[in-house]
Amino acid sequence: MNEPAAPLIEVVGLEAFYGRRRILHGVDFSVNRGEIRVIMGGSGSGKSTLLRHIIGLQRPVSGTVNILGVDVGRAAAQELLAVRRKLGVSFQGGALITSMSVGDNVALPLREHTRLDDAHIDQLAEWRLAQTGLAADLWDGVNRGTAFTALPQAAWLAKHCTEFGFILRYPNGKESITQVAYESWHMRYVGLTVAKDFAASPGLTLEEYLGQA
Repeated sequence: MNEPAAPLIEVVGLEAFYGRRRILHGVDFSVNRGEIRVIMGGSGSGKSTLLRHIIGLQRPVSGTVNILGVDVGRAAAQELLAVRRKLGVSFQGGALITSMSVGDNVALPLREHTRLDDAHIDQLAEWRLAQTGLAADLWDGVNRGTAFTALPQAAWLAKHCTEFGFILRYPNGKESITQVAYESWHMRYVGLTVAKDFAASPGLTLEEYLGQA
């Protein structure tokens, strides 16, 4: 019999203080893979404080916080940084860096934590933005066309795009529909269900698949 998997997040006996005021009173909880948890409470009840402990921005006064098997209260700086690279945080009200575009905000972690070139980073950022519906189409335009399509990462993305809800919109030489020069890398986000069904109908454009051609 297989032993149950360790929780992705495990908090045991966590306490936190601001001056003499105790905010967290021996908090215990865990989150397993696939689970979704909601932290609810009134203003000042410790929601943000708990989250700050979970991502390692505050060290526990008492108790432990383990993320992906790492005790964030005792982890060295490099070990904690490696854990943070695997975490995502969506801030209230967006909390973007206002001096940068949305695309540059999305690209910032790639610029800080990878050695990818600018063309690849820009393409990945646009790809992720397209998944939110903030960008309708994604293609290698005249300015960056051949720079990205020549990279091995482009071939990987083209092969696996369906897994992320994207389709190659104009396959098999049908780029003449829009007269865009680099249609070999023209993609559109349509969601996982449509993308998988579209992939099972090879050779069609999106318009043909939808019966609008």
